[in-house]
Amino acid sequence: MKKKAPLKEKIKGYDWTFYAQSNATYIRNHGSDSHAITYTHEREIYFNLSSLAPDYIRHEVFHAYVASCSTNSSSLDKDQMEELCAEVYGDHGPEMDMLVDKIINYYLR
Repeated sequence: MKKKAPLKEKIKGYDWTFYAQSNATYIRNHGSDSHAITYTHEREIYFNLSSLAPDYIRHEVFHAYVASCSTNSSSLDKDQMEELCAEVYGDHGPEMDMLVDKIINYYLR
């Protein structure tokens, strides 16, 4: 598969960049204990192209949406975090699903 340029998208008004890297590059840069990783402060998400799957994409996109809620400095307990996640998905679920589809189509098709 030919290497593709990073995909740039807005999430809740913030610019995010998505990268798909070869297995060797991904492991060298991010380690071998994950298939994808989100760097919230840089607003970047990296995927290991050799194991790229919709569930990993959804997982990382959700991290981006939660990070865009500006709650990093709060000390949310388990129940509060669950409520936040439910609100994020309730408010942004359809647009998250469209973004996941866009990433799948860009990198896998």
